[in-house]
Amino acid sequence: MEKPTTQATVSVIDSEQEVHDVDPVSKWTPGYFKRFPFVGAVSLGLITALSCAALGVLIGSDNKSSSTWPQRIAPNVVLSLLNAFSSLALAVAVGEGVAIAWWRKALKGSTVAQLHEQWSLTTGLFAGIFRPKALTSSIALAVLATQVTLLNSILYQRATSTYVAHDAPRTVQAAGIGATEFPMTGYVVSNTSFGAQTSCACFMVGDSFTPVVNTWETSNGFFAGYNELFRFSERSIVGGNGDLKYCNGLCFATLDTIGFEIDCVDRTNHTDIAIPAIAAYESGGNSSAWTDLPIFNSSFGLEYATQSRNYSLITLDLQYFQSDDPYNPKSTTCPGTVFTKQCSLRPAVVRYPIQITNFTNPHILNGVSLGTQNGGDGNSMMMNSATALPKYSSSLKQAEGFEVISYLYPNDTHTIRSLTALGGIASAMSQFLSSTAAITYSGDDSWSLKQVGTLSQTMMYGPPNMGSCDCSFKNEALDTIINSINQLAFLTATGLVDTASFRGLPHSKKAFPSNLPQALVVGVDQNDTATFRPTPRSATQITDVVHYKTHYLFAGLAFGITIICIVLVIPSFWHYGELGRRVTLGPMEIASAFGAPILVDDSHKNEDNGPAKGDINNLIKNIGDRKIVYGFVDVHEEGAAHQEMYLQPSNSPSVPPSPQIQQSPIVQVASPPMSPALNQGETSRMQKRKSVRLAMGRPELVRPTSMVVPMQSPRLGTMKE
Repeated sequence: MEKPTTQATVSVIDSEQEVHDVDPVSKWTPGYFKRFPFVGAVSLGLITALSCAALGVLIGSDNKSSSTWPQRIAPNVVLSLLNAFSSLALAVAVGEGVAIAWWRKALKGSTVAQLHEQWSLTTGLFAGIFRPKALTSSIALAVLATQVTLLNSILYQRATSTYVAHDAPRTVQAAGIGATEFPMTGYVVSNTSFGAQTSCACFMVGDSFTPVVNTWETSNGFFAGYNELFRFSERSIVGGNGDLKYCNGLCFATLDTIGFEIDCVDRTNHTDIAIPAIAAYESGGNSSAWTDLPIFNSSFGLEYATQSRNYSLITLDLQYFQSDDPYNPKSTTCPGTVFTKQCSLRPAVVRYPIQITNFTNPHILNGVSLGTQNGGDGNSMMMNSATALPKYSSSLKQAEGFEVISYLYPNDTHTIRSLTALGGIASAMSQFLSSTAAITYSGDDSWSLKQVGTLSQTMMYGPPNMGSCDCSFKNEALDTIINSINQLAFLTATGLVDTASFRGLPHSKKAFPSNLPQALVVGVDQNDTATFRPTPRSATQITDVVHYKTHYLFAGLAFGITIICIVLVIPSFWHYGELGRRVTLGPMEIASAFGAPILVDDSHKNEDNGPAKGDINNLIKNIGDRKIVYGFVDVHEEGAAHQEMYLQPSNSPSVPPSPQIQQSPIVQVASPPMSPALNQGETSRMQKRKSVRLAMGRPELVRPTSMVVPMQSPRLGTMKE
C-alpha cells in the first residue's frame, strides 16, 4: 500500500482576531527604510566609484612614462580589473532590482503569462530590443543595461595606447677614461720648417695612430663603440644598486681630456678682386696678378717650442672671400670682403660635452658624439649630432659648450726619426682639412675656377657662377674646422685606450669607489696609463621608454555608457518599499509562493525551530533537508485517467505477457511492475492506480522516466537513462 502523504494545513484567520494572534508567517512589514535595497545601492555606488577610478587612471596615465608608472600593473590591466569588478557589481544590482520589479508586478496583480514574460526578459540576449513593447518594463531596461555595458571592455581598451619617447631626464654620476697627456702620434721624417704649406711630408703618422685618423675621417662625428669608455653609477638612479654600468639610453656628460685652446685673430678687407686682375691682364703685366687668385685657403703648420715658449703648438690659417652680390654674378667687377683668420692651437686639457648613445635594441648603433649642450634639466640639450654645429667663441677660445681647463706642455723637436706628439695630429689635419680655391682671368671677361680639397667645395654657397668671379664661401668654415679639430683631439685621447687592459669593473655600494679601473693608452712606441675618473659635473640620462596615451573620446564614451546603465537599472527599484519582506527570484521561493505542496512549511508550529519569518531563508532553514527527485509521480485525483497492468511472479521462467493498458483520452502510459518483487509462489495480480505526471516528489514516490515510458515512445522520442 502506498504511504500516506502529509497534508499541508492552512490556518484561516478571522479578521476580528487581534493582531498579536496572527501567525508570524503571515507578517508583512513594508516600508522604504525597512526594505531599503542595501546590496543594490552599494553595488550602484561601487559601479560609480569604479568608473571614476577608471577615468582617473586614464587621466593620470596620459603621457606618463612607464618608468614612473607601476610596471606590474599597466593602465590597460588596471582598466580591465576595474571593468570586471564593475560588471560584477552591475550584475548584483540588476539581480536585486529585477527581483523587486517582478514581485511588485505580482503584488499589483497579473496573469501567469505576463509574469512569465517579465521573467523571460532576463534570459534572452537583447530580449527587450527584439520585443519593443517590453522596453516599457523596468526589468527589460535593467537587463538591457547588463548587455550594453559589454561595450565598455572594448572602449576602455581603445581609451589607452602606448608610444615610445624620451623619458624625463635623470641626474646620474658618470666616469670616463681618456688620456690627460698627449701620446706620441707619429715620427719626424724631415727637419724642414713645417707651416704655411698646403701639404708637407715633415711627419709620418704612426701605425697605432692610423686607425684613429681613419675613424676621424669616416665617422662623420659619431664614434661607434666609444660608449664602452664611460660608466655610470646606478646608485644615483632610483632603484640602482651602486654598481658601475653602461648608459641606459641617451646620456649627456662631460670628459676632461686632451685638446686645444683655440685663439684666433680676425681681419677683414673689402676689395674688388676683379678690377686689378683685369687691368694687369690687359696691360701685359706679371701673370701672378690675374692667375690663381686665392678666394679660399685653409692650411696648418706646427711651431716648435722656443726659449720664450716652452711648448709646441699647431697653427691654422683660414682665408675666404664673400661677394657682395653672389646671386647676380659679373665678370668685370666683383666687390666683396676677404676674411682672414689666424689661429693658434695650444695643447690643453679640455672639458668636452658629449652625448653617449647606449640602447639595448640591437638595431640602434651605440657610440659617442661631441658638441651636445648639457643643461642639466634636458631643456637646453641638443638631442642628437644632427643639430647645428657649436659656434666658435673668442672669449672661451673654444667652441660653445667646450671649456679649457688647464694647459699642457708637449715639447716636440724637429730631430729626424724622433717621436712627436703633435706631428701626427698636424699631419692628419693638413691632409684632410687643408683646402684651396682660386680663380684665373682668361680674357674676354671669363674666369676659371680651380679647387683642391673638399672643404672649399662644401663651404661654397650660391650658384657655381662659372665664368665669373663672384664665388662666395660660408662663414661656418671656421666652426666646421674647429669642430673637426675637437673630434680628432677627442679621438686621440680615447681611441688609443686599450680597453682589453681594463682591470675589471668594481662593485661597490658607494657612488664611485676609489679603485676605478685603469687601462693603457697605447701611443707610438710609448705607453701611458689612464684611469677612469668621475666627470666633474653630474651627467643626465634620458631613456627611450614606453609612454601611455589616453584617447579621451573613448574614455568619455565608456564613462557615459556606465552612467546610462546605472540610470537604466534604477527604475527596477521603484517603490521597493511596497514589499513587506526581502525577495529573490529563486525557484524555491517562487514555487513556495505558488503553493507547491512539497514546500508547505508547518514547522513554525514547532517551538524548537522558532517562529518562521516568511522569507526564503526561513523556508530553507525549516525544510531545506527534505529530499526530492524529479520524475513520474502518482497523482490521486478524482476522475483522473488510470492504467492497469499484470504483475508476473518473480520465480516464473516464462516471459510475462505485454501489459494490457486501457486507452484513455488523457494519457496512455506503459509501465513495468510497480510493486516490490512478489514472494516465490505468489500468483500474479492486477494493480490499478491513478494518473501519472512529471513532477517533484519524495524519492520513494518517484520513478525514473525509463521505468514508466517505453524507450521508443512515439510521443516522447528516444529516451536515455
